Amino acid sequence: MTTRAGTPPGGETAARPGEPAAGDGAPRDDAPTEGAAGTRAGAETSTRGRSGLLRRRLSLRTRLALLFPLATLALTSVLVFGTMVTLRATELADREADAKAHAYRNAGLVIVRVGGPTAQAAAIGAAADELEREGGEEVLIEVKGKEYSPNPSRFNADDVPLAMRQSLQRASVVPGTAAIQRVELGGDPFLIVGVDLPSINTTYFELTPLADLQRTLDSMALALPGATAVITILAALLGRWFARAALAPLGDIRRAAAAVAAQRLDTRLPATTDPELSAIVDAFNDMVAALQERIARDVRFASDVSHELRSPLMTLSASVDVLQRRRDELGDRAAAALDLLAADVDRFQSLVADLLEISRFDSGAQQLEIEEVLAADFLAAVARQSAGRAVEVRLPSGGDRLIINVDKRRVVQMLSNLIENAAKYGDGVRMVTLDLVDGGVEIGVEDGGPGVPEAERELIFDRFARGASAGRRGSDTGTGLGLSLVAEHVRLHGGRIWCEAATTGDTGARFAFFLPTVVDYDLESNEVIDMSAATSAR
Repeated sequence: MTTRAGTPPGGETAARPGEPAAGDGAPRDDAPTEGAAGTRAGAETSTRGRSGLLRRRLSLRTRLALLFPLATLALTSVLVFGTMVTLRATELADREADAKAHAYRNAGLVIVRVGGPTAQAAAIGAAADELEREGGEEVLIEVKGKEYSPNPSRFNADDVPLAMRQSLQRASVVPGTAAIQRVELGGDPFLIVGVDLPSINTTYFELTPLADLQRTLDSMALALPGATAVITILAALLGRWFARAALAPLGDIRRAAAAVAAQRLDTRLPATTDPELSAIVDAFNDMVAALQERIARDVRFASDVSHELRSPLMTLSASVDVLQRRRDELGDRAAAALDLLAADVDRFQSLVADLLEISRFDSGAQQLEIEEVLAADFLAAVARQSAGRAVEVRLPSGGDRLIINVDKRRVVQMLSNLIENAAKYGDGVRMVTLDLVDGGVEIGVEDGGPGVPEAERELIFDRFARGASAGRRGSDTGTGLGLSLVAEHVRLHGGRIWCEAATTGDTGARFAFFLPTVVDYDLESNEVIDMSAATSAR
């Protein structure tokens, strides 16, 4: 508690040096120490580290959505704190000014009613009873060490702080000096105003209740944070909506980029009037247009080269056939050279055919010709024709009645390429499998070779990729496009392809692809049953 000394209006003086200032506490030394500075520096470093971790863990949309409520919370908290401090200081200052003015009026009445230092006790008590107390004030008059109070149980000499009496004694050289101090009596806040009246050798004290002001401040202390919470929640909702609206163009860009990655090169972003977004949209569309033009040029070049090579290749092939018919007339070295030439011509023809097929995929000219195929007989026939021998075909329960809706020519090429790949690099095909999975069928070709390293199981589907095992074979006659063509055919069906370890034996690889359409043909009732939701029988 603090005490202030003052004088009536027109004659007030500032508090003297060394006297306590108005307020609730003594002055504090707030100068920081070296330890405190080091603690703050460490805290700032830790805060920056946590902030960076949050940025890495939270998405851009989340960070943008959180920006609104956090900024609103910080701003409203500062405003609430400033409002409370200002309101408290202003209300207390006004209440103190009113209490001082009221005390001066009553002190003037005391001087008139008492009349002098020889006044009788009855006159002093009567004067105390007649003073203005419409605001619930209590009064105390001290004359020559005696106290007079209309309500001693509420306010008496014991309630006046010693510091206040000392302040009045120090200020007694100035007649009419007042001292003000806030106190708590019975748990309630009060304001005591003391006025020294040396002309009648009297000290006048007045007790003003502050409970109503305290309740008002407490209500504000609850209402303002509550309003802050409501505003923060509204800001969070607004931030969520704003983040979604602000990042919506990024979603369009992401979907367009995904479409371009899926080789839909005619994808474009819609034009916009937003000056910031228009530059991004124009740059993206120009980039895709340039990419489309470049790919179209490459496709035309590959197609033109392949077509131009077909005529000389046909001539070379016909010439080799003529030489093969006269092979008996050639010597051993010439016959060996002829065999090498025939093999290279065959490989060159296969390469040109594969390049033409690839160019058709790149140009988007490929179309599916879907037809119903009896899966069991179809797989067995293709495997026998491609491998030159009977191949085991593993079917699920009831698989001999399955009919799949596929492009028959493409599936034949897919299986032929996989079986040929198994013959070249996997010691021959071991088994062809057919399994029912969610939404379609899974067809696999297993070989008995050394298998494919995990690091190469995705790379081998790239164009002209052969893998480490193929690179070690000097007799390799592959073009490097077989598996790539299989992947293109699978994607055209809307499926997917992968490589994994064989399911039987200690070694070997399994090339499997998923096709999304499956039906079941009931031979007894001739009813076609949709099996697109069939589950795996494995």
